[in-house]
Amino acid sequence: MFEKLFENDQCLIINKPHGVSVHNAEDKNVIDFFKEKGLNYTPVHRIDKETSGILILAKDTKYIDKLSIALKSSKKTYLTICRAQLKEESGIWNFPITNKAEGSKKVDGIKKDRVNAISSWVLLAKNPYFSLLEVTIETGRTHQIRKHCALARHAIIGDNRYGDKAFNKKISKLYAVSRMALHAHKLSIIIDGNPLNILCEAPTEFNKLVEYNYGH
Repeated sequence: MFEKLFENDQCLIINKPHGVSVHNAEDKNVIDFFKEKGLNYTPVHRIDKETSGILILAKDTKYIDKLSIALKSSKKTYLTICRAQLKEESGIWNFPITNKAEGSKKVDGIKKDRVNAISSWVLLAKNPYFSLLEVTIETGRTHQIRKHCALARHAIIGDNRYGDKAFNKKISKLYAVSRMALHAHKLSIIIDGNPLNILCEAPTEFNKLVEYNYGH
């Protein structure tokens, strides 16, 4: 079910499919999958159910703190396909947002609860309807990329929390894509002094939205 991207005695790094929760789900989830195999692996971080890509699992609870510290100083890069064309080739979004899930009516949340958030992006490809971005997050707020895209008026395709549900339904029907177009693509991290550069290739569904060679 899960593609292995890296493994050592401390951790397993996998490609989590979209539609699979990390934990606390009534349906299939990552933790239960490994428990059924007799493995008590613990996620070091979370990515949304709707998001695919890189996820780090600690093989033993004694490694969680070490891996968490390493993750804080890591570089995390995502691929996303958002609505409409971006005019610039690159940029930085620094909209203050809350550190919790919000809704489409107030994407950035209540002003008093907002905190600093920084996302830098590079335009990889575009067509008349969509833009493919590589986004690096310098802060790790809840739904940061999803919120920043929506606040920039380029909501992520398939994001029904912060985007336009009617538009997403139309795109899903036209392109036969039923997922949110956000993918944890690259991770540069140092574990026990060893630098790791993890690459998780873009999902095949992305090709239906933007014609682009995702090989790197």
